[in-house]
Amino acid sequence: RRIVFDNRISSELVDRLWNDPDRFIDAGQSLKHDDRTTVARVPLRAPNSTGHFETTATGVLKRNHVRDLGHTLSHMLWFTRASRAWVYGREMLEAKVPTARPLAMVEDRFGPFRFRSFVLTEHVEGTRLDRFLQQTSLTTTELDQLAAQFAHIWHTLGEMRIGPGDMKASNFLVTPARRLKPID
Repeated sequence: RRIVFDNRISSELVDRLWNDPDRFIDAGQSLKHDDRTTVARVPLRAPNSTGHFETTATGVLKRNHVRDLGHTLSHMLWFTRASRAWVYGREMLEAKVPTARPLAMVEDRFGPFRFRSFVLTEHVEGTRLDRFLQQTSLTTTELDQLAAQFAHIWHTLGEMRIGPGDMKASNFLVTPARRLKPID
């Protein structure tokens, strides 16, 4: 197993991710589960002596599942999806692209061979872009502002030579301050 983490997270959180990331994600609030990924909202702070969390700070933990044998064999030496999310997320923040901060990345490995992987990011409060556009009456100016934010993100990713593989409205959040953030 390999772990990389941000120095802002607690040692208790690092221990939970290292020792049993499956149990940690399964104990969280499920956000998505399909044949490729499981995503859950999880607490970021250690519990107090009564077992309750003193803060509502949450993160999003995503597990990338091992797929069929052919896919697994052909990808065992590649960077995992979690390691790419870790690197690209940090590069995006450095380039001023607003996204969820990557906090940790865990890979199950056997020597150089990579299998399942997990990435933990900060939870971003907001509404998926597709739902936001359906539920919100926007003026032309407000719609232009969102479009300008999308154009800035797209342009910056192009300059960084990052090609998003899953660019769709549901992978963007609109924050309460109406800031657009890519999340996947």
